[in-house]
Amino acid sequence: MPILTGLAPDPRQSGYRLVEVDRGRFASLPGDALVPLRLDIGREIPAAVLTRLRELADIEAACRAALRVLTRRGHARHDLGSRSSTQRYGPRAAAGRHASSKTCARKASTPASRKNRYAGRSRTRV
Repeated sequence: MPILTGLAPDPRQSGYRLVEVDRGRFASLPGDALVPLRLDIGREIPAAVLTRLRELADIEAACRAALRVLTRRGHARHDLGSRSSTQRYGPRAAAGRHASSKTCARKASTPASRKNRYAGRSRTRV
C-alpha cells in the first residue's frame, strides 16, 4: 500500500495542498476536497482513498489542460468537451460535473489567466 509522505500548502495556488505519496509528488489538489479523506502523514492510504485522490488529480489535470487551451485560443470553449473526452482523463474529469469544474471556471477568470491569454497578441509583427 502507498504511504502518504507529505501534505504541504502549495505556494503557487492559494487553498491547494501538495500531496506526496511514497516520497514523490503526487498532485496539487484543493484543500477543501482533501478534508473528508482524513489523510495522515506517515500512514498507508486505503484503496478507496487512493482511488479518490486519483480522481481529483485527473480533474485538476483536465482543468489545467482546459486553461492552457483557453489561453491559446479563447474561442475554443466548445472544443474542450470533445478534446477532454479523447485525452487520458477519467470520465468524471471529462464530464466536468465535479465541484472542481467551478474552480476551473474561477481560475479562468483570474487576472493572471486573462493576462496570459492576451500575452501572445502583444508581439509586434514586422
